[in-house]
Amino acid sequence: MALADISAAGKPSMTTYRCEYGEIAKLHYGNYSQWSSNIQVFLRAINVLDIVLGTEQAPPANQRTSYNEFRLRSGKGFAMIYHSLGFLSSPFRCCLPAVELALQMAPAT
Repeated sequence: MALADISAAGKPSMTTYRCEYGEIAKLHYGNYSQWSSNIQVFLRAINVLDIVLGTEQAPPANQRTSYNEFRLRSGKGFAMIYHSLGFLSSPFRCCLPAVELALQMAPAT
């Protein structure tokens, strides 16, 4: 959870995700398109959007420094996506196999 993702009462907000880059409505069943656009801006700000979209691959594990930096960045992206999921989307929290799942979900039509 982002440090700023705390309500005035000291508890996490149920409807809003806040971080140092701004504030967005958490993902719920009716706002996928808007949430996706907004979270991509945040992910770009922390240099993980290409990881999430799958266009940046992990370096080989024997390139220790690069590999560790990649894992750190991907973990930050995962945390940002995870904490931006709203109450109604919480069933997704238990089955996120990878960071990119949240951005690749097709909105219901």
